[in-house]
Amino acid sequence: KSFIKSLLSKPNLIIFSILSIMLFFVFSQFTFGIPRHAAFLNPETGPKIYGTLMTENALIVVFFTTIVLGITSKLSSIKSVIAGSIFYFVGFGMLFFTYNFELMYLSAFLWSIGEILISTNTNVYLMNHTPVNHRGKFNAIFPIIRKVGSGASPLFAGYIITYHNGNVPSMWIYYSIITLVSIAGLIYLNFYEKKTGPSE
Repeated sequence: KSFIKSLLSKPNLIIFSILSIMLFFVFSQFTFGIPRHAAFLNPETGPKIYGTLMTENALIVVFFTTIVLGITSKLSSIKSVIAGSIFYFVGFGMLFFTYNFELMYLSAFLWSIGEILISTNTNVYLMNHTPVNHRGKFNAIFPIIRKVGSGASPLFAGYIITYHNGNVPSMWIYYSIITLVSIAGLIYLNFYEKKTGPSE
């Protein structure tokens, strides 16, 4: 009861969690939408291209994390998540216009930078806004909730592709809209906290 009461008393935390779930909902398409898009462009070489895209993602995360975090070290956690969301919007959104593999590599670079910013700053925000005596519970529950959102994303994408008669690129319009809503919500939340102070 004390945990639920504490959660309900933190509207900032609830809003941010919902927005972060939406971002994870979008990001999960790197394991479904990206390979489907590659296969859509070329059924024969698409799987190989997807493998190289995942290698690119891994290398970027390994070699660019320190650089990206150094550049954004003066940003608050919520501003870093906003920046990462913008990289998501451009990186995933551009796939709607992408009909060659070269641009898919550029797309992967952009959303990989977004992954670094969002994955390293989401938990920072959550922990900074969670009461000390409930941090263990919050840290256990929110990853589970986010994974539920990630698990529903491929199903949603499958319905979109079916609705558009197998046109895979059409799905990126919907995910771009979701990302834009998340960005707008995060910007509003950041403005609200500047005006009223964070809900510590």
